[in-house]
Amino acid sequence: MSVKFNFKREFGWSDIIALLAFILAIIVAVHDFFPDKPELIKRNETLSSGVFEDSDGKVKAFGFSKAIITNDGNKPVTYLGIKKHERFGLIMTKDIDDTITENNTNINFLISDLPEDFTLEDINKSPYILKSIQNKGLEHLFFQNIKINPGESKIITLIVVFDIFNEIKPIQGIFFSPVLEFSDGSKLDMFGYLDFSDFSKLFKK
Repeated sequence: MSVKFNFKREFGWSDIIALLAFILAIIVAVHDFFPDKPELIKRNETLSSGVFEDSDGKVKAFGFSKAIITNDGNKPVTYLGIKKHERFGLIMTKDIDDTITENNTNINFLISDLPEDFTLEDINKSPYILKSIQNKGLEHLFFQNIKINPGESKIITLIVVFDIFNEIKPIQGIFFSPVLEFSDGSKLDMFGYLDFSDFSKLFKK
C-alpha cells in the first residue's frame, strides 16, 4: 500500500508582505553600499600670508589659500560659491592691544580667484604678480555654480589683498572667514587667521 502526501501551499497576504519586506531590505542594503549621493572630501592645501609693496608704493598685506574638493560619491555636486561666516562675518580683526572686532567692515581689501595650477611658489618667484591682481569682488565669488561630477576634483585658489598698514590703530592679525558652500549642504572654511604681527613696524605711526 502506497501512501501519497499532497502538500498544498497557499500564497497569502502574509507571504506578499514578507516578500515586499525582503525586497525593500535588499534595496536599502544596496543603497547603503552604493550611496546615491555626493561624498565630498574637502581639504585646505595651502594657507599663507605676507606683505608686499604695491604699484602705488603702499605696503599691503595678502593672504593666499588653496583647497582641493574631491567628489568621491555617485552623484554630482555643485560648488555654489563663497558666503560670509554666520557669526564672524567676512573679516574679524585683532588689534595690537588684542582687541577683537567681529565683522569689521572698515578694512579695505580686494579678492580674486586664481587658476587651479597657481601656487604660492609663483608669488615667491614673481612678486609683481601681486601688483597685477584684479579685484573679482565678492559678488562674483558668491555665485559660482560649478559642477563637480563623481570622481572629479576641483581646486579652488583664492587670494585677498588687505590695505591695513595705513590704519590709525595697528592690526596684528585678521581672521578672514569666507566659507565655501556646496549643494549637498556641506561647507569648508577657506582661510583662517592671518598673522601680521611680525610686520608691526610697517604701520603708520
